[in-house]
Amino acid sequence: MAKEKQIIKYDLTFETLGGVSQELEAYLKEHNTDAKDIQTALLLLEEISVRFLEQSPETPVQVRVRNRFGSISVTLSNAAEDFNPISEIKDWGTESENYFRTLIFRANAEKLDYARQNGRNVVNIKARKPKNRMMVLALLMLVAGTVLGLVMVHIMGVDSAKAFDYQVFETVSAMFFNALGMLIIPMIFCSVVTTIAGLSSLSDTGRLGGKALRTYMTTTALAILVGFGSAYLFLPRKLPDAVMTLAKGHATASTVQLGRDTLIGLIPKDIVAPIQNANIMQVMLLAVFVGMALGVLGEKIQVLNRLIEDLTNLFQTLVNMVAAFMPLVTLTATASLMINVGLPVIPLLGRLILTEIIAVAIMWVIYSLQLGIRGISPIPFWRALPGYFRKSGLPNYSGAYLPYSMELCTRKFGVSPRVTSFTTSLGATINMDGACVHFVLCSILFARLYNVALDANMIATIAIAVFILSMGDSAVQNSSLISMTSILTMMGVPTSALGLILGVDAVLDMFRCGSNIIGDLSATLTIGKSEGEMDREKYNAKPKKAA
Repeated sequence: MAKEKQIIKYDLTFETLGGVSQELEAYLKEHNTDAKDIQTALLLLEEISVRFLEQSPETPVQVRVRNRFGSISVTLSNAAEDFNPISEIKDWGTESENYFRTLIFRANAEKLDYARQNGRNVVNIKARKPKNRMMVLALLMLVAGTVLGLVMVHIMGVDSAKAFDYQVFETVSAMFFNALGMLIIPMIFCSVVTTIAGLSSLSDTGRLGGKALRTYMTTTALAILVGFGSAYLFLPRKLPDAVMTLAKGHATASTVQLGRDTLIGLIPKDIVAPIQNANIMQVMLLAVFVGMALGVLGEKIQVLNRLIEDLTNLFQTLVNMVAAFMPLVTLTATASLMINVGLPVIPLLGRLILTEIIAVAIMWVIYSLQLGIRGISPIPFWRALPGYFRKSGLPNYSGAYLPYSMELCTRKFGVSPRVTSFTTSLGATINMDGACVHFVLCSILFARLYNVALDANMIATIAIAVFILSMGDSAVQNSSLISMTSILTMMGVPTSALGLILGVDAVLDMFRCGSNIIGDLSATLTIGKSEGEMDREKYNAKPKKAA
Protein backbone atom coordinates (compact mmCIF):
# COMPACT_ATOMS: atom_id res chain seq x y z
CA MET A 1 0.00 0.00 0.00
CA ALA A 2 1.34 3.43 -0.95
CA LYS A 3 2.44 5.69 1.84
CA GLU A 4 0.18 8.73 1.60
CA LYS A 5 -0.03 11.75 3.89
CA GLN A 6 3.09 10.46 5.65
CA ILE A 7 5.03 12.95 7.82
CA ILE A 8 8.63 12.47 9.01
CA LYS A 9 10.40 14.94 11.33
CA TYR A 10 14.07 15.70 12.08
CA ASP A 11 15.98 18.18 14.25
CA LEU A 12 18.85 19.46 12.13
CA THR A 13 22.13 20.97 13.36
CA PHE A 14 25.59 21.32 11.81
CA GLU A 15 26.45 17.94 13.35
CA THR A 16 23.35 16.13 12.02
CA LEU A 17 23.18 17.80 8.58
CA GLY A 18 25.01 14.96 6.84
CA GLY A 19 22.83 12.30 8.44
CA VAL A 20 19.58 14.10 7.68
CA SER A 21 20.68 14.55 4.06
CA GLN A 22 21.41 10.84 3.77
CA GLU A 23 18.04 9.88 5.26
CA LEU A 24 16.22 12.30 2.97
CA GLU A 25 18.10 10.93 -0.05
CA ALA A 26 17.18 7.36 0.92
CA TYR A 27 13.54 8.35 1.41
CA LEU A 28 13.32 10.07 -1.98
CA LYS A 29 14.96 7.10 -3.71
CA GLU A 30 12.52 4.75 -1.98
CA HIS A 31 9.67 6.79 -3.47
CA ASN A 32 11.11 6.62 -7.02
CA THR A 33 12.17 10.26 -7.23
CA ASP A 34 14.26 11.22 -10.25
CA ALA A 35 17.99 11.58 -9.56
CA LYS A 36 17.83 15.18 -10.83
CA ASP A 37 15.09 16.06 -8.32
CA ILE A 38 16.94 14.30 -5.49
CA GLN A 39 20.16 16.22 -6.11
CA THR A 40 18.27 19.51 -6.37
CA ALA A 41 16.35 18.84 -3.15
CA LEU A 42 19.55 17.96 -1.26
CA LEU A 43 21.28 21.09 -2.53
CA LEU A 44 18.35 23.27 -1.48
CA LEU A 45 18.19 21.55 1.92
CA GLU A 46 21.91 22.05 2.54
CA GLU A 47 22.10 25.70 1.49
CA ILE A 48 18.96 26.83 3.29
CA SER A 49 19.70 24.95 6.51
CA VAL A 50 23.29 26.29 6.58
CA ARG A 51 21.96 29.84 6.20
CA PHE A 52 19.54 29.23 9.08
CA LEU A 53 22.24 27.77 11.33
CA GLU A 54 24.76 30.51 10.55
CA GLN A 55 22.15 33.10 11.45
CA SER A 56 21.25 31.42 14.77
CA PRO A 57 23.67 28.56 15.63
CA GLU A 58 21.95 27.77 18.92
CA THR A 59 18.58 27.12 17.29
CA PRO A 60 18.11 23.74 15.57
CA VAL A 61 16.29 23.65 12.23
CA GLN A 62 13.18 21.54 12.28
CA VAL A 63 12.82 19.48 9.10
CA ARG A 64 9.51 17.92 8.16
CA VAL A 65 9.06 15.64 5.15
CA ARG A 66 5.48 15.29 3.95
CA ASN A 67 4.20 12.88 1.31
CA ARG A 68 0.81 13.67 -0.13
CA PHE A 69 -0.42 11.51 -2.97
CA GLY A 70 2.98 11.23 -4.61
CA SER A 71 4.03 14.86 -4.10
CA ILE A 72 6.82 15.16 -1.50
CA SER A 73 7.60 18.45 0.24
CA VAL A 74 10.39 19.28 2.71
CA THR A 75 9.68 22.07 5.21
CA LEU A 76 12.52 23.75 7.13
CA SER A 77 11.76 26.09 10.01
CA ASN A 78 13.47 27.68 13.01
CA ALA A 79 12.36 29.94 15.83
CA ALA A 80 14.61 32.96 15.33
CA GLU A 81 14.47 36.58 14.26
CA ASP A 82 12.91 37.42 10.93
CA PHE A 83 15.32 36.01 8.33
CA ASN A 84 14.76 34.92 4.72
CA PRO A 85 17.63 32.61 3.63
CA ILE A 86 16.43 32.54 0.02
CA SER A 87 17.03 36.29 -0.37
CA GLU A 88 20.57 35.94 1.00
CA ILE A 89 21.40 33.22 -1.50
CA LYS A 90 20.13 35.38 -4.37
CA ASP A 91 22.66 38.07 -3.39
CA TRP A 92 25.66 36.00 -4.52
CA GLY A 93 27.42 37.91 -7.30
CA THR A 94 28.62 36.64 -10.66
CA GLU A 95 32.20 36.59 -9.42
CA SER A 96 31.30 34.32 -6.49
CA GLU A 97 32.38 30.69 -6.73
CA ASN A 98 28.84 29.83 -5.59
CA TYR A 99 27.17 31.85 -8.34
CA PHE A 100 26.11 28.71 -10.23
CA ARG A 101 24.02 27.79 -7.21
CA THR A 102 22.20 31.08 -7.47
CA LEU A 103 21.10 30.07 -10.96
CA ILE A 104 19.89 26.73 -9.63
CA PHE A 105 17.78 28.59 -7.08
CA ARG A 106 16.35 30.80 -9.80
CA ALA A 107 15.66 27.81 -12.00
CA ASN A 108 13.81 26.13 -9.12
CA ALA A 109 12.10 29.25 -7.79
CA GLU A 110 8.69 27.59 -8.18
CA LYS A 111 9.85 24.85 -5.78
CA LEU A 112 10.63 27.30 -2.95
CA ASP A 113 8.33 29.26 -0.65
CA TYR A 114 9.25 31.42 2.33
CA ALA A 115 6.89 32.64 5.04
CA ARG A 116 7.07 34.06 8.56
CA GLN A 117 4.60 32.00 10.61
CA ASN A 118 3.99 32.06 14.35
CA GLY A 119 7.40 33.53 15.10
CA ARG A 120 9.22 31.03 12.90
CA ASN A 121 11.04 31.33 9.57
CA VAL A 122 9.58 28.68 7.29
CA VAL A 123 10.91 27.54 3.90
CA ASN A 124 9.04 24.90 1.93
CA ILE A 125 10.83 22.83 -0.74
CA LYS A 126 8.73 20.93 -3.28
CA ALA A 127 11.02 17.94 -3.62
CA ARG A 128 8.99 15.66 -5.86
CA LYS A 129 6.05 15.75 -8.17
CA PRO A 130 4.66 12.72 -10.00
CA LYS A 131 7.19 11.82 -12.68
CA ASN A 132 6.82 13.73 -15.97
CA ARG A 133 3.26 14.55 -14.95
CA MET A 134 2.93 17.76 -16.95
CA MET A 135 4.46 16.29 -20.12
CA VAL A 136 2.33 13.15 -19.96
CA LEU A 137 -0.74 15.26 -19.26
CA ALA A 138 0.04 17.55 -22.21
CA LEU A 139 0.39 14.58 -24.56
CA LEU A 140 -2.85 13.06 -23.24
CA MET A 141 -4.64 16.37 -23.81
CA LEU A 142 -3.22 16.48 -27.34
CA VAL A 143 -4.70 13.08 -28.14
CA ALA A 144 -7.95 13.84 -26.29
CA GLY A 145 -8.34 17.18 -28.10
CA THR A 146 -7.78 15.53 -31.47
CA VAL A 147 -10.41 12.88 -30.78
CA LEU A 148 -12.84 15.37 -29.22
CA GLY A 149 -12.70 17.76 -32.19
CA LEU A 150 -13.19 15.02 -34.78
CA VAL A 151 -16.03 13.43 -32.84
CA MET A 152 -17.80 16.78 -32.42
CA VAL A 153 -17.65 17.43 -36.17
CA HIS A 154 -18.98 13.92 -36.86
CA ILE A 155 -21.85 14.10 -34.35
CA MET A 156 -22.80 17.80 -34.34
CA GLY A 157 -21.96 18.76 -37.88
CA VAL A 158 -19.42 21.38 -38.99
CA ASP A 159 -21.56 24.48 -38.37
CA SER A 160 -22.72 23.49 -34.86
CA ALA A 161 -19.21 22.36 -33.90
CA LYS A 162 -17.75 25.69 -35.06
CA ALA A 163 -20.39 27.59 -33.09
CA PHE A 164 -19.53 25.61 -29.94
CA ASP A 165 -15.84 26.15 -30.63
CA TYR A 166 -16.35 29.91 -30.85
CA GLN A 167 -18.35 30.11 -27.62
CA VAL A 168 -16.28 27.70 -25.50
CA PHE A 169 -12.93 26.56 -26.89
CA GLU A 170 -11.88 29.89 -28.39
CA THR A 171 -12.99 31.68 -25.20
CA VAL A 172 -10.72 29.51 -23.04
CA SER A 173 -7.77 29.97 -25.42
CA ALA A 174 -8.34 33.72 -25.68
CA MET A 175 -8.35 34.09 -21.88
CA PHE A 176 -5.11 32.11 -21.66
CA PHE A 177 -3.30 34.14 -24.30
CA ASN A 178 -4.62 37.42 -22.89
CA ALA A 179 -3.13 36.42 -19.55
CA LEU A 180 0.20 35.74 -21.25
CA GLY A 181 -0.09 38.99 -23.18
CA MET A 182 -0.35 41.11 -20.05
CA LEU A 183 2.91 39.52 -18.79
CA ILE A 184 4.95 40.07 -21.97
CA ILE A 185 6.33 43.53 -21.28
CA PRO A 186 7.28 43.21 -17.58
CA MET A 187 8.60 39.65 -18.00
CA ILE A 188 10.83 40.47 -20.97
CA PHE A 189 12.03 43.74 -19.44
CA CYS A 190 12.99 42.24 -16.07
CA SER A 191 14.53 39.12 -17.60
CA VAL A 192 16.72 41.04 -20.07
CA VAL A 193 17.76 43.60 -17.43
CA THR A 194 18.80 40.84 -15.00
CA THR A 195 20.80 39.02 -17.68
CA ILE A 196 22.56 42.10 -19.07
CA ALA A 197 23.39 43.32 -15.54
CA GLY A 198 25.09 39.98 -14.89
CA LEU A 199 26.99 40.13 -18.19
CA SER A 200 28.19 43.65 -17.42
CA SER A 201 30.19 42.30 -14.50
CA LEU A 202 32.07 39.81 -16.69
CA SER A 203 34.94 42.31 -16.97
CA ASP A 204 35.83 41.28 -13.44
CA THR A 205 36.45 37.71 -14.61
CA GLY A 206 39.10 38.71 -17.15
CA ARG A 207 40.12 36.37 -19.97
CA LEU A 208 37.78 33.53 -18.94
CA GLY A 209 34.70 35.74 -19.09
CA GLY A 210 35.67 37.10 -22.48
CA LYS A 211 36.23 33.63 -23.93
CA ALA A 212 32.94 32.31 -22.59
CA LEU A 213 30.99 35.30 -23.87
CA ARG A 214 32.54 35.10 -27.36
CA THR A 215 31.90 31.35 -27.54
CA TYR A 216 28.26 31.63 -26.55
CA MET A 217 27.57 34.63 -28.78
CA THR A 218 29.08 32.74 -31.73
CA THR A 219 26.97 29.61 -31.24
CA THR A 220 23.88 31.77 -30.71
CA ALA A 221 24.46 33.51 -34.06
CA LEU A 222 25.05 30.15 -35.74
CA ALA A 223 21.84 28.76 -34.21
CA ILE A 224 19.87 31.66 -35.68
CA LEU A 225 21.42 31.01 -39.12
CA VAL A 226 20.66 27.29 -38.81
CA GLY A 227 17.08 28.15 -37.89
CA PHE A 228 16.59 30.32 -40.98
CA GLY A 229 18.31 27.80 -43.24
CA SER A 230 16.24 24.89 -41.92
CA ALA A 231 13.02 26.88 -42.20
CA TYR A 232 13.63 27.76 -45.86
CA LEU A 233 14.75 24.23 -46.76
CA PHE A 234 12.27 22.08 -44.86
CA LEU A 235 9.18 24.07 -43.86
CA PRO A 236 6.48 24.28 -46.57
CA ARG A 237 6.44 27.53 -48.54
CA LYS A 238 2.69 27.24 -49.09
CA LEU A 239 0.58 26.02 -46.20
CA PRO A 240 -2.55 23.90 -46.73
CA ASP A 241 -5.62 25.96 -47.57
CA ALA A 242 -7.44 24.54 -44.56
CA VAL A 243 -4.67 25.81 -42.28
CA MET A 244 -4.62 29.24 -43.93
CA THR A 245 -8.24 29.76 -42.90
CA LEU A 246 -7.02 30.10 -39.30
CA ALA A 247 -5.28 33.39 -40.10
CA LYS A 248 -7.94 34.92 -42.34
CA GLY A 249 -5.05 35.68 -44.72
CA HIS A 250 -3.29 38.62 -43.04
CA ALA A 251 -1.62 39.82 -39.88
CA THR A 252 -3.78 41.69 -37.40
CA ALA A 253 -1.47 44.61 -36.67
CA SER A 254 1.39 46.56 -38.18
CA THR A 255 4.74 44.83 -38.07
CA VAL A 256 8.02 46.18 -36.73
CA GLN A 257 10.73 46.37 -39.41
CA LEU A 258 14.20 47.83 -39.53
CA GLY A 259 14.65 51.03 -41.50
CA ARG A 260 15.71 54.65 -40.93
CA ASP A 261 12.44 55.67 -39.27
CA THR A 262 12.32 52.47 -37.25
CA LEU A 263 15.93 52.90 -36.08
CA ILE A 264 15.11 56.43 -34.94
CA GLY A 265 11.98 55.10 -33.28
CA LEU A 266 13.97 52.58 -31.27
CA ILE A 267 14.87 55.45 -28.94
CA PRO A 268 11.64 56.41 -27.14
CA LYS A 269 10.80 60.02 -26.39
CA ASP A 270 10.19 59.15 -22.75
CA ILE A 271 10.98 56.18 -20.55
CA VAL A 272 7.35 55.22 -19.94
CA ALA A 273 6.19 55.18 -23.58
CA PRO A 274 7.66 51.75 -24.52
CA ILE A 275 5.74 50.06 -21.73
CA GLN A 276 2.51 52.00 -22.34
CA ASN A 277 2.61 51.33 -26.09
CA ALA A 278 3.83 47.73 -25.72
CA ASN A 279 6.66 48.44 -28.17
CA ILE A 280 8.72 45.26 -27.86
CA MET A 281 11.84 46.56 -29.63
CA GLN A 282 11.91 49.72 -27.51
CA VAL A 283 11.38 47.69 -24.34
CA MET A 284 14.25 45.34 -25.19
CA LEU A 285 16.60 48.20 -26.03
CA LEU A 286 15.65 50.04 -22.83
CA ALA A 287 16.20 46.82 -20.86
CA VAL A 288 19.69 46.45 -22.37
CA PHE A 289 20.62 50.02 -21.36
CA VAL A 290 19.19 49.61 -17.85
CA GLY A 291 20.98 46.26 -17.42
CA MET A 292 24.31 47.75 -18.52
CA ALA A 293 23.87 50.65 -16.10
CA LEU A 294 23.02 48.33 -13.21
CA GLY A 295 26.08 46.22 -14.00
CA VAL A 296 28.34 49.27 -13.98
CA LEU A 297 26.91 50.63 -10.72
CA GLY A 298 27.07 47.24 -9.00
CA GLU A 299 27.01 47.52 -5.21
CA LYS A 300 26.18 51.22 -5.37
CA ILE A 301 22.62 50.40 -6.37
CA GLN A 302 22.12 47.01 -4.76
CA VAL A 303 18.54 47.78 -3.68
CA LEU A 304 17.43 48.31 -7.28
CA ASN A 305 19.31 45.20 -8.43
CA ARG A 306 17.48 43.17 -5.82
CA LEU A 307 14.15 44.75 -6.79
CA ILE A 308 14.61 43.79 -10.45
CA GLU A 309 15.53 40.22 -9.47
CA ASP A 310 12.50 40.01 -7.17
CA LEU A 311 10.26 41.31 -9.95
CA THR A 312 11.74 38.70 -12.31
CA ASN A 313 10.85 35.98 -9.81
CA LEU A 314 7.39 37.50 -9.34
CA PHE A 315 6.58 37.49 -13.03
CA GLN A 316 8.04 34.03 -13.49
CA THR A 317 5.69 32.85 -10.73
CA LEU A 318 2.79 34.53 -12.52
CA VAL A 319 3.81 32.79 -15.75
CA ASN A 320 3.89 29.45 -13.94
CA MET A 321 0.42 30.13 -12.52
CA VAL A 322 -0.91 30.84 -16.00
CA ALA A 323 0.98 27.86 -17.43
CA ALA A 324 -0.77 25.58 -14.94
CA PHE A 325 -3.79 25.85 -17.25
CA MET A 326 -1.75 24.76 -20.28
CA PRO A 327 -3.12 21.17 -20.35
CA LEU A 328 -6.67 22.56 -20.51
CA VAL A 329 -5.67 25.03 -23.23
CA THR A 330 -3.90 22.23 -25.12
CA LEU A 331 -7.17 20.29 -25.09
CA THR A 332 -9.28 23.21 -26.28
CA ALA A 333 -6.73 24.48 -28.84
CA THR A 334 -6.27 21.01 -30.36
CA ALA A 335 -10.03 20.39 -30.48
CA SER A 336 -10.46 23.78 -32.15
CA LEU A 337 -7.83 22.85 -34.76
CA MET A 338 -9.65 19.62 -35.56
CA ILE A 339 -12.97 21.45 -35.90
CA ASN A 340 -11.67 24.27 -38.10
CA VAL A 341 -8.87 22.54 -40.00
CA GLY A 342 -9.11 18.84 -39.42
CA LEU A 343 -6.51 16.21 -40.16
CA PRO A 344 -4.56 18.32 -42.73
CA VAL A 345 -2.92 20.15 -39.79
CA ILE A 346 -1.22 16.96 -38.56
CA PRO A 347 1.30 16.67 -41.45
CA LEU A 348 2.19 20.36 -40.96
CA LEU A 349 2.91 19.86 -37.24
CA GLY A 350 4.84 16.69 -38.03
CA ARG A 351 6.94 18.61 -40.52
CA LEU A 352 7.63 21.32 -37.91
CA ILE A 353 8.82 18.69 -35.42
CA LEU A 354 10.99 17.01 -38.07
CA THR A 355 12.49 20.37 -39.11
CA GLU A 356 13.36 21.20 -35.50
CA ILE A 357 14.98 17.77 -35.08
CA ILE A 358 17.06 18.36 -38.22
CA ALA A 359 18.07 21.85 -37.06
CA VAL A 360 19.09 20.54 -33.64
CA ALA A 361 21.10 17.76 -35.32
CA ILE A 362 22.92 20.40 -37.38
CA MET A 363 23.76 22.22 -34.15
CA TRP A 364 25.19 18.95 -32.82
CA VAL A 365 27.45 18.78 -35.88
CA ILE A 366 28.54 22.36 -35.15
CA TYR A 367 29.36 21.43 -31.55
CA SER A 368 31.43 18.49 -32.83
CA LEU A 369 33.31 20.80 -35.20
CA GLN A 370 33.80 23.23 -32.32
CA LEU A 371 35.50 20.47 -30.36
CA GLY A 372 37.52 19.29 -33.35
CA ILE A 373 38.88 22.77 -34.02
CA ARG A 374 40.30 22.76 -30.50
CA GLY A 375 41.90 19.37 -31.08
CA ILE A 376 39.33 17.52 -28.95
CA SER A 377 37.86 14.28 -30.28
CA PRO A 378 34.04 14.49 -30.14
CA ILE A 379 33.68 10.71 -29.72
CA PRO A 380 34.14 10.61 -25.89
CA PHE A 381 31.83 13.64 -25.64
CA TRP A 382 28.92 11.96 -27.41
CA ARG A 383 29.66 8.63 -25.73
CA ALA A 384 29.08 10.22 -22.31
CA LEU A 385 25.79 11.99 -23.12
CA PRO A 386 23.38 8.99 -23.09
CA GLY A 387 24.41 8.19 -19.52
CA TYR A 388 24.11 11.88 -18.62
CA PHE A 389 20.50 12.08 -19.77
CA ARG A 390 19.61 8.69 -18.29
CA LYS A 391 20.74 10.01 -14.92
CA SER A 392 19.30 13.52 -15.16
CA GLY A 393 16.04 12.64 -16.92
CA LEU A 394 14.27 14.09 -19.95
CA PRO A 395 15.26 17.68 -20.76
CA ASN A 396 12.69 20.25 -19.66
CA TYR A 397 14.51 23.36 -18.44
CA SER A 398 18.27 23.69 -18.54
CA GLY A 399 18.87 25.51 -15.24
CA ALA A 400 17.88 22.42 -13.25
CA TYR A 401 20.63 20.41 -14.97
CA LEU A 402 23.54 22.49 -13.67
CA PRO A 403 24.61 20.01 -10.95
CA TYR A 404 24.74 17.19 -13.51
CA SER A 405 26.55 19.31 -16.08
CA MET A 406 29.18 20.29 -13.52
CA GLU A 407 29.62 16.70 -12.38
CA LEU A 408 30.01 15.44 -15.95
CA CYS A 409 32.49 18.15 -16.92
CA THR A 410 34.71 17.73 -13.86
CA ARG A 411 34.58 13.97 -13.28
CA LYS A 412 34.31 12.62 -16.83
CA PHE A 413 35.60 15.40 -19.08
CA GLY A 414 38.42 16.47 -16.74
CA VAL A 415 37.69 20.21 -16.86
CA SER A 416 38.73 22.16 -13.77
CA PRO A 417 36.02 23.19 -11.27
CA ARG A 418 36.93 26.86 -11.83
CA VAL A 419 36.15 26.77 -15.54
CA THR A 420 33.21 24.38 -15.16
CA SER A 421 31.36 26.38 -12.50
CA PHE A 422 31.73 29.60 -14.46
CA THR A 423 30.95 28.46 -18.01
CA THR A 424 28.06 26.12 -17.21
CA SER A 425 26.34 28.70 -15.01
CA LEU A 426 26.83 31.44 -17.59
CA GLY A 427 25.66 29.13 -20.37
CA ALA A 428 22.48 28.30 -18.47
CA THR A 429 21.73 32.02 -18.53
CA ILE A 430 22.63 33.15 -22.05
CA ASN A 431 23.36 30.10 -24.23
CA MET A 432 19.92 29.14 -25.55
CA ASP A 433 20.83 27.73 -28.98
CA GLY A 434 17.90 25.33 -29.05
CA ALA A 435 15.52 28.13 -28.13
CA CYS A 436 16.95 30.30 -30.94
CA VAL A 437 16.29 27.56 -33.49
CA HIS A 438 12.75 27.15 -32.17
CA PHE A 439 12.01 30.89 -32.22
CA VAL A 440 13.19 31.27 -35.82
CA LEU A 441 11.32 28.22 -37.12
CA CYS A 442 8.07 29.30 -35.48
CA SER A 443 8.53 32.90 -36.63
CA ILE A 444 8.88 31.79 -40.27
CA LEU A 445 5.91 29.43 -39.96
CA PHE A 446 3.62 32.12 -38.53
CA ALA A 447 4.89 34.72 -40.99
CA ARG A 448 3.79 32.45 -43.84
CA LEU A 449 0.51 31.68 -42.12
CA TYR A 450 -0.33 35.38 -41.68
CA ASN A 451 1.25 36.59 -44.94
CA VAL A 452 3.88 38.71 -43.18
CA ALA A 453 6.40 39.82 -45.80
CA LEU A 454 9.71 38.06 -45.14
CA ASP A 455 11.93 40.66 -46.74
CA ALA A 456 15.44 41.55 -45.61
CA ASN A 457 14.15 44.03 -43.03
CA MET A 458 11.80 41.53 -41.39
CA ILE A 459 14.43 38.77 -41.36
CA ALA A 460 16.94 41.12 -39.73
CA THR A 461 14.31 42.22 -37.22
CA ILE A 462 13.49 38.63 -36.26
CA ALA A 463 17.20 37.76 -36.00
CA ILE A 464 17.98 40.71 -33.71
CA ALA A 465 14.92 40.05 -31.55
CA VAL A 466 15.78 36.35 -31.21
CA PHE A 467 19.40 37.19 -30.34
CA ILE A 468 18.38 39.58 -27.55
CA LEU A 469 15.55 37.43 -26.25
CA SER A 470 17.77 34.34 -26.11
CA MET A 471 19.95 36.13 -23.56
CA GLY A 472 16.91 37.03 -21.50
CA ASP A 473 15.23 33.67 -21.98
CA SER A 474 15.54 32.49 -18.39
CA ALA A 475 16.70 28.94 -17.78
CA VAL A 476 13.33 28.09 -16.37
CA GLN A 477 10.13 26.48 -17.50
CA ASN A 478 7.66 28.29 -19.77
CA SER A 479 9.92 31.27 -20.52
CA SER A 480 10.19 30.27 -24.20
CA LEU A 481 6.43 30.62 -24.51
CA ILE A 482 6.62 34.21 -23.27
CA SER A 483 9.52 35.00 -25.61
CA MET A 484 7.69 33.52 -28.60
CA THR A 485 4.62 35.56 -27.67
CA SER A 486 6.67 38.76 -27.74
CA ILE A 487 8.12 37.90 -31.18
CA LEU A 488 4.63 37.34 -32.57
CA THR A 489 3.53 40.69 -31.17
CA MET A 490 6.47 42.38 -32.86
CA MET A 491 5.55 40.70 -36.17
CA GLY A 492 1.95 41.82 -35.92
CA VAL A 493 0.70 38.25 -35.49
CA PRO A 494 -1.96 37.61 -32.80
CA THR A 495 -0.68 35.64 -29.82
CA SER A 496 -3.62 33.26 -30.23
CA ALA A 497 -1.70 31.86 -33.24
CA LEU A 498 0.38 29.87 -30.74
CA GLY A 499 -2.63 27.60 -30.41
CA LEU A 500 -1.43 25.97 -33.65
CA ILE A 501 1.71 24.57 -32.00
CA LEU A 502 0.66 24.45 -28.36
CA GLY A 503 -0.23 20.77 -28.51
CA VAL A 504 3.23 19.71 -29.69
CA ASP A 505 5.18 22.21 -27.57
CA ALA A 506 6.02 19.60 -24.93
CA VAL A 507 7.74 17.50 -27.61
CA LEU A 508 9.57 20.48 -29.11
CA ASP A 509 10.67 21.59 -25.64
CA MET A 510 12.71 18.42 -25.15
CA PHE A 511 14.74 19.06 -28.31
CA ARG A 512 15.41 22.76 -27.69
CA CYS A 513 16.33 22.19 -24.04
CA GLY A 514 18.57 19.26 -24.93
CA SER A 515 20.38 21.42 -27.48
CA ASN A 516 20.83 24.19 -24.89
CA ILE A 517 22.45 21.75 -22.46
CA ILE A 518 24.72 20.07 -25.04
CA GLY A 519 25.89 23.50 -26.22
CA ASP A 520 26.86 24.43 -22.65
CA LEU A 521 28.84 21.19 -22.24
CA SER A 522 30.64 21.63 -25.55
CA ALA A 523 31.58 25.23 -24.75
CA THR A 524 32.88 24.21 -21.32
CA LEU A 525 35.16 21.63 -22.92
CA THR A 526 36.58 24.02 -25.52
CA ILE A 527 37.17 26.79 -22.99
CA GLY A 528 38.74 24.36 -20.52
CA LYS A 529 41.11 23.18 -23.27
CA SER A 530 42.06 26.74 -24.26
CA GLU A 531 42.71 27.61 -20.61
CA GLY A 532 44.94 24.57 -20.14
CA GLU A 533 42.59 23.30 -17.42
CA MET A 534 41.43 20.03 -18.97
CA ASP A 535 42.70 16.52 -18.19
CA ARG A 536 42.98 14.85 -21.62
CA GLU A 537 43.60 11.40 -20.15
CA LYS A 538 40.45 11.54 -18.06
CA TYR A 539 38.45 12.81 -21.05
CA ASN A 540 39.68 10.10 -23.43
CA ALA A 541 39.41 7.27 -20.88
CA LYS A 542 36.92 4.62 -22.00
CA PRO A 543 34.07 3.87 -19.55
CA LYS A 544 34.59 0.85 -17.37
CA LYS A 545 32.41 -2.11 -18.21
CA ALA A 546 30.17 -3.40 -15.46
CA ALA A 547 31.38 -6.64 -13.96
